[in-house]
Amino acid sequence: MSERDEIRGEELFCACVTGDRRTARAMVSSWREEGAGAHELIVDVVWPTIARVLELHRADQISEVAHHYAARILRQVAAGLALSVEREAQSGQKVLLLCGDDDAEEASAQVIADLLECDGHEVLFAGAGLAVDDILAEIGSRSADILLLFAGSAADAPRTRQIIDFVREMDAWPDLRIVVGGGVFARAEGLADEILADACADDPISLLVALSTVPDRPRRAKAA
Repeated sequence: MSERDEIRGEELFCACVTGDRRTARAMVSSWREEGAGAHELIVDVVWPTIARVLELHRADQISEVAHHYAARILRQVAAGLALSVEREAQSGQKVLLLCGDDDAEEASAQVIADLLECDGHEVLFAGAGLAVDDILAEIGSRSADILLLFAGSAADAPRTRQIIDFVREMDAWPDLRIVVGGGVFARAEGLADEILADACADDPISLLVALSTVPDRPRRAKAA
């Protein structure tokens, strides 16, 4: 990250945690007028700011009110920028994206969803709170190619493992690839392999690469 992006991130963070929606929008508009690209701002400014909010919230270093303010402003800013990002032709991959319950974590997942769409993927962004049965039914009815589970906190890991275990045990979608991402996988080395994910990445660019390079083949042969 450049020094200029660090300054922008600090300015955006201060506006977000104080709930200053107008200033946050004005900042982004001025950066765009200065020539900053929408994709660049999402990846180099908005994403690190969301990650900072998540980290401070986990450490109880910002208030619940500040966390709520920031999550909602950052989602709005990211969505606005995504509208200006040039979109690639449809790749044919259908991604079902789920995330944890934290508001800022859902903002992170929205950024991922927006960037995946710009990269040509079809994204079904379900967010948080779905029962496992509903998730499994959606995988089947929508014929998803990739299940992307984004988990920022350690509290999300058991549920992520549960979803993957159910998918493996049912053995109904041998071609479905499971990709995991988020801070919990960056902090817990080897966790993605332990829960038998097909690929793992933490930041948006790495996730885009992971989704384009994860092997397009069955994870394992179906049981007799």
